[in-house]
Amino acid sequence: MRDLGIQSIELDENDQAIITDQEANPPGTTLETAPAPMAAAPAEPEATYLDELERLADLRDRGIISDDDFEAKKRQLLGL
Repeated sequence: MRDLGIQSIELDENDQAIITDQEANPPGTTLETAPAPMAAAPAEPEATYLDELERLADLRDRGIISDDDFEAKKRQLLGL
């Protein structure tokens, strides 16, 4: 393993406990339930578009993106 640059490490008691638990209870053998997804907060689309447009305008003004890039992204955001 040293030829491959792989270094072995000693496992501590916590690591050993996790491995033992996983061996005793492999995923899918118990009733595992995923946490319910959090409901997304209602977004204000206009604010999102405006924020993004302001950010893009700033990038354009600073010379980071071109006028063409700004206009293309603006059309995409506005669905034009």
